[in-house]
Amino acid sequence: MPSAVTEGLLRVRELAYRDPRLQFTSLLHHATLQLFENAFEDLRHNAAAGVDEVQWYEYKRENFRQKLANLRKRVLDGKYTPLAVKRTYIPKQDGSLRSLGVASIEDKIVQNVIRMIMEPLYESIFHGFSYGFRPNRGCHDALDALYVSIAYHKVNYVLDADIKGYFDSIPHGKLLSCINLRIGDPRILNLIKKWLNCGVLEEGMLSYSQKGTVQGAVISPLLANIYLHYALDNWLSERRKSARGEVYIVRYADDFIIAFQYKDDALKIQDELVQRLGRFELQLQTDKSRLIKFGRFAGGNRIGENAGPKQGVETFDFLGFTHICSKTLKGKFKLLRKTIGKRLNKKIQEYKEKLRRMMHIPLENILGWLNRSLKGYYNYYAIHDNLDTLYKLRYFVIMTLGKILMRRSQRARKTVNWEYVFSKVAPLIPLPKVVHEYPIVRFRQKWQRV
Repeated sequence: MPSAVTEGLLRVRELAYRDPRLQFTSLLHHATLQLFENAFEDLRHNAAAGVDEVQWYEYKRENFRQKLANLRKRVLDGKYTPLAVKRTYIPKQDGSLRSLGVASIEDKIVQNVIRMIMEPLYESIFHGFSYGFRPNRGCHDALDALYVSIAYHKVNYVLDADIKGYFDSIPHGKLLSCINLRIGDPRILNLIKKWLNCGVLEEGMLSYSQKGTVQGAVISPLLANIYLHYALDNWLSERRKSARGEVYIVRYADDFIIAFQYKDDALKIQDELVQRLGRFELQLQTDKSRLIKFGRFAGGNRIGENAGPKQGVETFDFLGFTHICSKTLKGKFKLLRKTIGKRLNKKIQEYKEKLRRMMHIPLENILGWLNRSLKGYYNYYAIHDNLDTLYKLRYFVIMTLGKILMRRSQRARKTVNWEYVFSKVAPLIPLPKVVHEYPIVRFRQKWQRV
């Protein structure tokens, strides 16, 4: 247990796990100076600066403990006021832009302190099927749970659902009411209210909204999970109990999959889901949400890993993978997972453009970057049944690299040819290999259940 966790805070966490309905009315005094230091060290050191233009290393360079002590005093005395959030944009996988907010360094520190205090209180009540932005859980845990649900249980229908503009749609008033069910400390509630209302600065213009939590803020993922816990997870948990057949749920942030044994259960929950989310001022994204027939009795005549899907049997995408009904060579049902085609093609194009820009860089430097980049990509996508797509990516990388090496100069063409590329250069580019165990193995090891 880290030294920042005081004996009093440990008792609070024990109470949280003992009584899921307990409201905590006095918490901020547990924000010790050591907790502030731990929160500061926990931040990304190379993160972008907010409107204060101060980065992590700059803040630490001089008297940072004194600055932290002063910041803590302002927080405890109620004199701390957050700065506006600087808005920036990053490209999404579908080609659109995602809005991100960059807070000032001191706002990041205080948010991380409050997150460290609040998180265990909610971990004690969050449902097991929620995987996004939680400690010791990640994308592959959610993928494992979904795989086990579909491949080893009675699943015939899948509802693939996504909430429209979730982070921008959360109503502040309802969010604070949900938080107040567990957190009754007025000072913490006031801090959260300040962060929600601090405004967003974009191109010199300051704007305010009564909805939304800033994506990119340290506290936002926890707030988003809290709201969906009350708006969706509790309701789904109860509806699952009253269903006629088996129902399995996997949620990662605002993207969730519900797997059903019976179609009538699926249609009923699908209809009620729209109304339930509407009560919390949320909407389903209609172009990304659909109910499909999927499972062991929906998969067609695919034989072997590389066989094509049966005509008329739909697939769905989740966390970077397309999920496909398939069969083993012995004719048994198999759930195939492949890198989403659009994402693979986009990644190939990214490598082509990057390598062309690196045409005149020494080959050793190009290979060093390629090794780091490809290994990072493999670490996520190298699952069973998906190695063929990774070999495809590697092949296109080798072809692109070979072309730019041969275009460097007329002299290079005499010594650099395809034989040289495939015999000397290609072996230096890492081969993909399975990084993640079979889902059922890892799922059982981690959660001790099926």
